[in-house]
Amino acid sequence: MISRRSLLTIAGLSMMPGAYAGETGQSAQPRAGGTLRVVLNSEPSSVFAPIEPGGSPMIVGSKIFETLLRIRTDGGFDGVLAESWAGSADGKEYTFHLRDRVRFHDDRPLTSEDVAFSMLRLWMKENTFGRVIFSNVIAAETPDPRTVIFRLDQPAPPFPFLGMLAAFGSVAPKHIYEGGEIRRNPRTNSNPVGSGPFRFKEWSKGNYILLERNPVYWAPGRPLVEQIVFKVVPDAAARAAAFEAEEADVGTYSPVGVADIKRFAKLPYIELDAAGTLGTSGTFAMEVNLRRKELADVRVRQALSLAINRRFICDTILEKTAHPARGPLRSSSALFDAGLPELRFDVAAANQLLDEAGYPRAQGGVRFALNIDPNPFSPALATVAEYLKQAFGQIGVGTNIRRSDGVTYNQRIYNDYNFDLTVQVLSTLVDPQISNLNYFWSKGISKGRFQTNATDYRNEEMDLVIEDARTAIDPERRRAAMREFQKLAVRDLPLIPLVEYESYNIFSKRVRDHSNGPMWPLQSWADVWLSA
Repeated sequence: MISRRSLLTIAGLSMMPGAYAGETGQSAQPRAGGTLRVVLNSEPSSVFAPIEPGGSPMIVGSKIFETLLRIRTDGGFDGVLAESWAGSADGKEYTFHLRDRVRFHDDRPLTSEDVAFSMLRLWMKENTFGRVIFSNVIAAETPDPRTVIFRLDQPAPPFPFLGMLAAFGSVAPKHIYEGGEIRRNPRTNSNPVGSGPFRFKEWSKGNYILLERNPVYWAPGRPLVEQIVFKVVPDAAARAAAFEAEEADVGTYSPVGVADIKRFAKLPYIELDAAGTLGTSGTFAMEVNLRRKELADVRVRQALSLAINRRFICDTILEKTAHPARGPLRSSSALFDAGLPELRFDVAAANQLLDEAGYPRAQGGVRFALNIDPNPFSPALATVAEYLKQAFGQIGVGTNIRRSDGVTYNQRIYNDYNFDLTVQVLSTLVDPQISNLNYFWSKGISKGRFQTNATDYRNEEMDLVIEDARTAIDPERRRAAMREFQKLAVRDLPLIPLVEYESYNIFSKRVRDHSNGPMWPLQSWADVWLSA
């Protein structure tokens, strides 16, 4: 068996001391009480964290449900529900020993049976990312109430496997959710039950979600705040006004526009933080629907890419808060291929490619027209879409921007496939295997599931590379496979990279001991407290 320390060494990571209670230290004596006011960009479709892949459902749900592990800023892991863990040398077995005296909100004990159920029934079958990362799991054994052993038929590299557990492996009680369809269970969204530091209290649709302190939480003295109110505020200007009026305490993932972020940096009662989003940062990219005849031609996709001035987006549209992307991975990723060339801006070459593809300019100079759907997750995505409308006009491609709420967007893109181009966040999520590969793998085509292969990109060469990366225990072999993945992604362009964005969490300065991990919005917030 590989020990906890050597497991992370194999993954190329350091294992440094750190406590679950936080790495940033405490700037003053913590105090209990108060209500934390959080603004959400969009209404969650669900708060049942074990089956959700991110966004507002996970921002809320991660306070109700907890994971086995939590990832630290240094790339190591701390135990949450798991007290210790180890993996086998061949990557086919992972063992977890659970913390004692953890109870669900209904006062029933959390056991290995709940973890096994969550793996086999929830993460593997219902979670978009879990269906990929855990597809090699063939058994979840429970030799005693505090031990669970995951057995795999093919190796799984340690870091993405553990990273998935840390990010999205939320444990749910088997006794409540084992019968019938999960999404139709009345306790999935109406009074969900987890083991996290906060209990579900109330959901006023279109208005707010209220969570209250869990009085029997396993960590002594935690959580510190009495309540969390998640206020649904779809308009970015209204979110900015709430912070300026000191009516909001927390906003995640750049909830306001770039100009407001720069202005907020100068206000004495507001704090900006990018460290807490490093584990979920990535790139802006365009998903391209290859079901449409014009877009199925790689020359058309290349032309669209050539028409984009990425430096202009970074410097002018996003006011120097972004960098040009060169591929599907963020350049800060340890697996990024530094040999990838910059993506060119060449309008003349773009026009020539469209002519060669057989799409001459018709009356009015338009070759064909496309819809652009910006993801409502970030205000910046809509701003970038407005630029793309102008850029594509220069090469005779007409565009229509369709704005929508999060539920409509997901239905349109991932269920109905009723789109031409999106402007999307392609997040690296700690490790690219958790999310990025899913967009390019033919087995990632999964109708109705958010953040999957919606483009209908199918390439046997790419599938083989992805499958190699998924089972490569040797770090060098895995890096080689990931380099090939990036080259093929840039060659075929089913998703067109745009820019690497900077994402900020916004806080009232009364919020203390936040950002103690690189995926802070998806952590439990058990340590957060409010100064007087």
